Amino acid sequence: MSASARLFSIIFSTTVLLVTGCPPAAEPCTTDRDCPGDQLCIDRVCRHTCNSNADCAAGERCQQGYCAPAGDAAASDAVVGDRGTGDRLPFDRPTADRPGIDRGPSDRVTGDHAVPDGAIACDDSYCFEHGECWVTGGDIVCQCFPGYAQPRCETCADGYQDRDGDGTCLPDCAHAGLSCAQPHTRCSDSDGIAGCDCVVGYEDVNGVCEWSGGPLDPGFQQSGAWTVEGNATVDTATRGVDDPGRGYFPEQAACAGGGALSQTIEMPALADAEPLVLRFWLRSEGFTLLCLMAKLVVVVNGGEYGYWLPGSTWSRRSICLGARAYGGPLEIRFEVADACSTCEPGFPFGGTVPTFEIDNAVIEPASAGECPAVGSILNPDFEQGPVGWTPTSSDGGSAGVSSGAGTGGSWAGQLATSTICDQAALAGRASLPLAADAPSSALQLRARGGVNDLLSIGLNRNTVAQVAGTGAFELRRVCLLDSFMGLTVDLDLSLYAPGETCGDPGRHAFVVDDLSLLTEPACPANALIFDPGFENAVDAPQLAPSWSYSTGYTASAIFHENSDEAHGGNVSARLVVGSACGSAAVSSHAIVPAADSSGGPAIKLWYRAPTLSQTQLWFGQPLTASASYAQAIRCLDPSRAGRIVSVSINLNDVSGASCGSTYTPETAWIDDVEVTTDASCTP
Repeated sequence: MSASARLFSIIFSTTVLLVTGCPPAAEPCTTDRDCPGDQLCIDRVCRHTCNSNADCAAGERCQQGYCAPAGDAAASDAVVGDRGTGDRLPFDRPTADRPGIDRGPSDRVTGDHAVPDGAIACDDSYCFEHGECWVTGGDIVCQCFPGYAQPRCETCADGYQDRDGDGTCLPDCAHAGLSCAQPHTRCSDSDGIAGCDCVVGYEDVNGVCEWSGGPLDPGFQQSGAWTVEGNATVDTATRGVDDPGRGYFPEQAACAGGGALSQTIEMPALADAEPLVLRFWLRSEGFTLLCLMAKLVVVVNGGEYGYWLPGSTWSRRSICLGARAYGGPLEIRFEVADACSTCEPGFPFGGTVPTFEIDNAVIEPASAGECPAVGSILNPDFEQGPVGWTPTSSDGGSAGVSSGAGTGGSWAGQLATSTICDQAALAGRASLPLAADAPSSALQLRARGGVNDLLSIGLNRNTVAQVAGTGAFELRRVCLLDSFMGLTVDLDLSLYAPGETCGDPGRHAFVVDDLSLLTEPACPANALIFDPGFENAVDAPQLAPSWSYSTGYTASAIFHENSDEAHGGNVSARLVVGSACGSAAVSSHAIVPAADSSGGPAIKLWYRAPTLSQTQLWFGQPLTASASYAQAIRCLDPSRAGRIVSVSINLNDVSGASCGSTYTPETAWIDDVEVTTDASCTP
């Protein structure tokens, strides 16, 4: 209440008026507790409450909810409800013949409470301590201080908050107008005062926000930081790379038991962070070619990176964190999940079972130029020479980046082999956008290879497409499954040289140029597998086949365009083996679906194999011969929902004859592959 209003109240409350009849004597008071239960302390005297004049004694009238002497100016213009914090009388609508005292501009916001029968009265306490009371144009209004809301200035206005509960409304970040231009800062109002703070994962070091995020216990030197599953252990005693402590996966982990070590940390938004890299050291002992399926898998928020580790020395690896790693919880998971053949009792070839170790798992800022921006590929047109590309080759193979070899005489990647079993590959990096931001995504490239030479394209060591050479530069697109999206993937370009005996002539060559990421309508969004009916070979020739074909010893594996021999449509995959040691396979990758009410995840396909006397058709288990199309079902691990799984169908010789011996060829047709759920599979 203003000083003039309070003086006005005192003068009128002490005025003696002549009235008709004598009201009861009023008892003095300070608070309501000084008055009888049916009375309130009004202007330091106890007053009866009322709803009308009938409730009051002779010589009194009901004004503003209490009884006062009739004609008492103190009742009509006195301060109302001055009875202590939080104990204020409500106002009703003022009467039209009582315009009140105009104490301010006429454009004040009108409140929703006013005075009933009698003179207008204004009380600053009605506006709490966060505003001033005004009477204007017959209405009582509150002039709220900045940050407080109408009608009574008792709550924070939109855009303001009182997080610390001290009664002070301060602007939130949306209204504070802070730019927070320093790197890795954002406005925060969690403590009630908007200010520029370091984002999650960063801490203030001498006024600069520096990365300080996890994971905790990167050296595996304590228990509790890492979640341990299966046969994995946090071995705090045994020496790792440079000091005691390691994550350890014993032989049992490579067998049926499996094992995993995981940890979840909070990450800043992509826009608030710098490029970050997960670095770690790996080692495997007891690796054998008979146990190729056993590998260490690093999982970043559901995205997989697999590592085969021949040898027994420690090796440092790095994963650039992609878009899916930012803006919330990040799960880092190290696991050995695939069973090894040599674990099986009575395995005829013997062999050891590998162990795996991991140490010094840290997240740190990337080196300059190490990681591509989201939605891009490092040096995609090779115009920076070998920057961003790592060549590997063996024996008579060669790999590198050369000037003058690409389109229009530009720089390009080159791969070549001389004999069967030569290796030639180029490894780069691509940061794929989130699937939600870029549905139907594809990798595009220009490639020129010898007629029928094959270029394999891999993501994170999974072959996702093959390109056949025609002798000229061809533009091809590779559909990208959602399980790769949001990751910074290892992009592998390698030559596949089918043959029978290592050392036989196998001259193959490819030139690759002009890589990019784009949208391809022929790549269905949210697909669990691409080209399930093999029809893209005819219907979408711009796409590199997402099915890979491999053969050995005069066998053949091709897409077969013949509607009479397909289960549906015009195309099927055809596998033919006609010699001892021969093999033919068609393979791709799929996403494991989540179990639902109809059952657990599964892959189904239709096959036809009239004769299987010298060969075996394998789809996770042997299939029986069938002259007409029959359906096969392979159940998947429901715990791997959302992750990549290999889909492979193999026709292998089992005759036992000397390699190269021939017999009447046996053929299998594969068609209409479906990734779904089935009641026969464990949910």
